[in-house]
Amino acid sequence: MNITLNHFENYLKKYRKTKNLLFTAFLSLVLLSCAANPAGKSSLDLSDVNSQNIQIDSTLVKDANLEAFIAPYRAELNKTMDVVIGYRPIWGGCGWTFRKVRLPWVKYMK
Repeated sequence: MNITLNHFENYLKKYRKTKNLLFTAFLSLVLLSCAANPAGKSSLDLSDVNSQNIQIDSTLVKDANLEAFIAPYRAELNKTMDVVIGYRPIWGGCGWTFRKVRLPWVKYMK
């Protein structure tokens, strides 16, 4: 097959037309998407918030249903996290002793 310069030029013209068409379509799509949402305004803007502050103190009553729901997870978490992670030296009246070191947040989970 003998490819002449004319065939190659025709191919380049078609390629450029296709490339220009794709670029134009992409640019149009970008511009239309910007026009549909001018200046970042969204139709999903928050319009109203209903809230209340709940004081967390000793007068707050525990919910038995919630405590029953959380209990198995709390027990499993305490069992997993309540492990000795090391020993620290403590100076006592009779010399140095070692105390077990546990993860600090476990005492708050019980």
